[in-house]
Amino acid sequence: MEASDESLKKFVLEAGPRAITPDLPQDLLTEIGTAEAYSPTRELMRRMKLAENDSIEREIQWRCKMNRIEEETMHGTTSHIPDARIPLRLVQALEAQEKELWNPAMREDTLRCYPGLRLNVKRGIHGQQYVKGR
Repeated sequence: MEASDESLKKFVLEAGPRAITPDLPQDLLTEIGTAEAYSPTRELMRRMKLAENDSIEREIQWRCKMNRIEEETMHGTTSHIPDARIPLRLVQALEAQEKELWNPAMREDTLRCYPGLRLNVKRGIHGQQYVKGR
């Protein structure tokens, strides 16, 4: 990476992502998206976003795997077992993408897309919770 690439990366890391928010007027977003002067910045931000998406996808796959292991190994009851474990970075990425706060509809849509994030929990007659094994 050349010195100019390094300074561009530093700028994008420090100011670029914070400068592009949902409140930015559409005409400015269009200008940033089409102007030749912003081409290196756009490319760097695109690569950073792809790397972030890959990282989030790996985190989702890891969480799905851990949920299955927990279902197979956990026996007995506990006072609280969540019905799903959704990585925080996925929530933050979806909020930014949808330009709205996390809500029940987004949660259910996420669990439809990633069913492995859901834990199979069975509730007893007195409120106790069991993880359903395979």
